[in-house]
Amino acid sequence: MANIHINGIIGTDYTYNRFLTDYANCGSEQIRLSIDSVGGDVNDGEKIAYFISEHSNRFLSVMNTGDVASIAASIFLSLERPKRFFDLSKGVFLIHNPFLDPVSLVLSGVETTSNALSVMADELQKTEMTIAKFIQKQTGADLDVIKGLMGENVPLTEEQITALNIATICKFQAVAFFNNNNNKMKDEEVKKMIDESNENMLSKFLAMFNRRTKFVAIMLTDSKGNQIEFPDVPEGSLPEVGDVGKKQDGTVPEGEVLMANGTTLIFEKGVVKEIKPSETVNPDELPASPDNSEALKAELERLKAEISNYRNQLTVVNNQLSGIKSQMVGLKPEEKTEGTKAPRKLSEIIK
Repeated sequence: MANIHINGIIGTDYTYNRFLTDYANCGSEQIRLSIDSVGGDVNDGEKIAYFISEHSNRFLSVMNTGDVASIAASIFLSLERPKRFFDLSKGVFLIHNPFLDPVSLVLSGVETTSNALSVMADELQKTEMTIAKFIQKQTGADLDVIKGLMGENVPLTEEQITALNIATICKFQAVAFFNNNNNKMKDEEVKKMIDESNENMLSKFLAMFNRRTKFVAIMLTDSKGNQIEFPDVPEGSLPEVGDVGKKQDGTVPEGEVLMANGTTLIFEKGVVKEIKPSETVNPDELPASPDNSEALKAELERLKAEISNYRNQLTVVNNQLSGIKSQMVGLKPEEKTEGTKAPRKLSEIIK
């Protein structure tokens, strides 16, 4: 499984050439795409979107890790509807009409006579219609509604994202553990809550695929796709407190490491000191669309193995309930990196 993360201003922080390099580095693996971008250069954005749509069978899903706006919205919509997921707690979704940056026009030495501006206006209208028709094709929404929302230039609401068939809205539910000394929650109540949460998650996955599949063991990876090896743990087993981990580059993990299945392993000089179970289902782990049967089967096996991992980690937690002190698990928004605009040619300054 490979990941491509589009971050920053399109054409400046993240270019079409950068995307092609990231794609090549994925080899033959299936790809999960994530986006955190307020838009940027239309030319680069359209080329990225077209490439993705032409190779959509290589992509399992697209998910936002921040804002998705302007031409970045076209990149987000380049995959089929079943593969698109959006989390409003991480950012906004915005479509709007393209525009010319007046500062860039001056710095680029572009002619700004009335005739020249008239030609630019015609080009902008053509670009605006091209974007609107692309959104209509990918969503099936009414073209006039799309053009109206582009003119409003405001983030879409949850209802609008659903009504326009843009993406599946992902919602998270945080689970909190309270200090036993404060009598907020008894051990028995915590244990019951964990067990019920686990069983609910397992039921949802089984209902999603409507069949039972034998669990298989997998190599553990962190949330960024990096593999961690546990040389002293027998195949088919799970790491426990005291086991030693090693990264692929030979270094040892340190501190908190979020695993792909949602659990967090806390290392000290490569040794597992604590294991924190996941409290939520990560939408990044959702399977591919049903039309990709082989990838779906592989993803299903991986998901079920991770559920088995999750349940085993819960056993460790249940044995340590007497020592739980003031733990709070919540979602933290990711920090965004804002890029800076650089002077560009006229063909590159349409936003």
